[in-house]
Amino acid sequence: MNRLNSSSPRSPIERGSNDLREYLASFRVSRVSLLALAFVFGCEETDTKGWLVDRTRVLGARVEAKDEPARATIAPGEPMHVTWLVASPNGTGQLRWAYAVCAPPIGNFPEPRCQGPVFASGAGVSEGELVTMELDAPRPDVVGDLEELQMLAAFCEDGDASLDASRFEATCASGAPARLASGTIRLASAGPNRNPELAPDAVLFDGAAMAPSTLRTGPCVAGPSAPVVAPGTKHTFVLRFRGDERESVSGATEGLENVLASHVVTAGKLKRQYSMFEPHDPVPKEASIEWTAPPGDQVSADGRLVEAYFVLRDGRGGAAFGRRTVCVRP
Repeated sequence: MNRLNSSSPRSPIERGSNDLREYLASFRVSRVSLLALAFVFGCEETDTKGWLVDRTRVLGARVEAKDEPARATIAPGEPMHVTWLVASPNGTGQLRWAYAVCAPPIGNFPEPRCQGPVFASGAGVSEGELVTMELDAPRPDVVGDLEELQMLAAFCEDGDASLDASRFEATCASGAPARLASGTIRLASAGPNRNPELAPDAVLFDGAAMAPSTLRTGPCVAGPSAPVVAPGTKHTFVLRFRGDERESVSGATEGLENVLASHVVTAGKLKRQYSMFEPHDPVPKEASIEWTAPPGDQVSADGRLVEAYFVLRDGRGGAAFGRRTVCVRP
């Protein structure tokens, strides 16, 4: 395996930078995709603890053609769904949501909002961290020559969500603040693109492959998907790139796309939040991320389950999610 080392070129992210802006400056994506990336990350670009899920957070969105989930580009009028990853410190419960789809905003570095008509909208309720919104892409006569669409979403933990797409503001019926997120829907006219995938054995913990986690609220016990560690101890996650996560892209550096990985945890401390898989990187590649388990005063006698989320983005509308679990026990 090729590990990150001082003799190979490393990005600002892998040098330990947590400044998202430093990386996005070199990330070759469209303007609306860049806008969506920055907004989904939200305040993380200036938050020194952007790697911590200490509140309900929208971590990413994956666009899929209904009949071909691996495909991230959508034909006008085609059935599709967008799945959002919404994480909470103690597990995501019921969420009520609303969305709007429109043309991307114009101007230099505009804020996400619908400046013109809304092409599609909807609302619903879901349970758990994966929120799937099903819809049909706008018809050809509606999208015209657009290559990308903007999707705005609002999430409420208590009460229905009401979204004002023209302002990109939302309220919850309970009066609590809504969680806002923005994503990109790439149309077929922009060229083909497939979602990257996170392989079942793509994440290692202290050298051993971790099985993907299943939703659970049970006791903190050892198992194939939940190794047990002591409070305050230091460990290493490894994100393993096989090579098929990135696609060939005409006109891109070395003919390949970049893949950005973000990793966050519900407790403890990560050394950094981002890893990169760049066109010049050899394969396979392993990106190591140091993690310190939460201290003893944050762990009960029965232990504490810590979730680690991994999100891959190709900057062209493609994404993948993964979750792994660690049991911290005195």
